[in-house]
Amino acid sequence: MISATWTPSSPGAPVYPNVFTSQPAVLPKSLVNTNILPDNFQTPTSGQLTGTFERALTPNTVVSASVVASHSWNVNYRWDTNLVWDDAKQAWTRPDSNYRQILQYRWDTRENYLAGILEFKRRGTRFGVNGSLTLNRARNTGNSYGSMANDQRYGVAADYGPQADTPTVRGVVSGWYNIARAIQISGVFQARSGMAVNPTASGLDLNGDGVTGDRTPGFGRNSFRAPGFSQTDLRFTWRLPITQAKVEFYVESFNVFNQINVRSVNGDYGPTDGQPKSAWMLPTGYYPPREAQFGARIAF
Repeated sequence: MISATWTPSSPGAPVYPNVFTSQPAVLPKSLVNTNILPDNFQTPTSGQLTGTFERALTPNTVVSASVVASHSWNVNYRWDTNLVWDDAKQAWTRPDSNYRQILQYRWDTRENYLAGILEFKRRGTRFGVNGSLTLNRARNTGNSYGSMANDQRYGVAADYGPQADTPTVRGVVSGWYNIARAIQISGVFQARSGMAVNPTASGLDLNGDGVTGDRTPGFGRNSFRAPGFSQTDLRFTWRLPITQAKVEFYVESFNVFNQINVRSVNGDYGPTDGQPKSAWMLPTGYYPPREAQFGARIAF
């Protein structure tokens, strides 16, 4: 598989917002990328250890504490084999002039996860409640199958940092209460800490390797956190006393308190440590505001 990549300084690169409507008749060799697989393919491997202590406080009340640990070997990433640092010139060079990038898939990095989980469960004929709190530490070297090292001079180990989609703290409380035999109210409250944010310099090639969007020097991968998240959902259910069929009417509201929850933030820090851009960490997307719906369900 081959592809072609233009940067703003590449000859013949379109000027934003213009795009190529079709493949150019001639692709300069300096723009062509290819992907290769090694002969010594290794299967990614993962090991997991879980331990749980559970205690019944009453016949219908249970508390538990768990520890979950996992370690993954032979995790994949990509390495540009056509990129060599020249100490004498203090610059990157591309030995094979027929290609821009020769991306080799490798399977020799790692992932680690360690979590502590506390849970509470209460069951009864009139009401019930579940609660859990998770504290964890998750680390890896990339966010996807196509992850690449930010700066190959320092190796892929320099990108070992917080996992992008795992909050460090998460809590959930859910419960229900039977007001009468045919009427129930239930709800869920959930909250978590913010997701990891990788500080980058959008559109800039800070280390001269021909790849834009490098991480801002002085920061580790995913070294910042976006705002946290919290939401309360409620549901009211009324069951009609019909023997031939089960008929339910319900009203439910999501994010009932209309909490403003940030989905994503601007990760463009800029090229200089200590001098973030004015839009750095400003929200770029939000989770839905309060929503309500009415419905009916018939089972027979």
